[in-house]
Amino acid sequence: LDGFLCALITSPSPVSPEEYLPYIFGGKMPEFKNQEEADEIMGALKQHWEYIESVLKRNNEYYPFLYADPDGKCSANEWAYGFILGMDLRRDAWKEMVETSKTEGLLTPVLKLYSEYIPEVSGAEQIPAEEREEIVTTIVSNLPKIYAHFEEEREKNRKSSSLHYTKKGQPSCPFLLSPQRMSFTLPSGTSPASASKMLLAQYRSISILTSSTADPR
Repeated sequence: LDGFLCALITSPSPVSPEEYLPYIFGGKMPEFKNQEEADEIMGALKQHWEYIESVLKRNNEYYPFLYADPDGKCSANEWAYGFILGMDLRRDAWKEMVETSKTEGLLTPVLKLYSEYIPEVSGAEQIPAEEREEIVTTIVSNLPKIYAHFEEEREKNRKSSSLHYTKKGQPSCPFLLSPQRMSFTLPSGTSPASASKMLLAQYRSISILTSSTADPR
């Protein structure tokens, strides 16, 4: 989820909530029991989105939220998968940066993690631990650069699309949807309450790659 949101936030072209929220909720938009439940779930997403954007806007390094394996190590592959998925929603807009990153560029570390388990790309060779740490450290440094690189294009596209703007032209969080626009159903077996608990639990069980790069948050 963190990687997915980072891609949406840094994207040169805005993506509407109707497009990306189904990816978060397993293929469909959620149907909430009441406004309180909607506020809890969407509020958690909104809070995380705004935090990421606030860090990148200040040109500060953003430390990804990564899951740790049973050994306490973070592969960061899942984060890269999420980022690539977010990019894929605006594939053409990212195309030039992807092409330049096939050798060495801002997206190179993300592409390395994403392709690690794709034999035809990586030869199925596992990334050594030291190199993996270096890759994630580079991602931390590159995220604000990616955000800044697309800033002019992103603002131009936002204004023309009005997806992320209020009537007064002020930026608004894309998670601010009315109850009428959220009248869908969750995937079978997953209730909105469960989705909320999983989301909130993710934030509590996050592990940063190493203690030396830990965010003081």
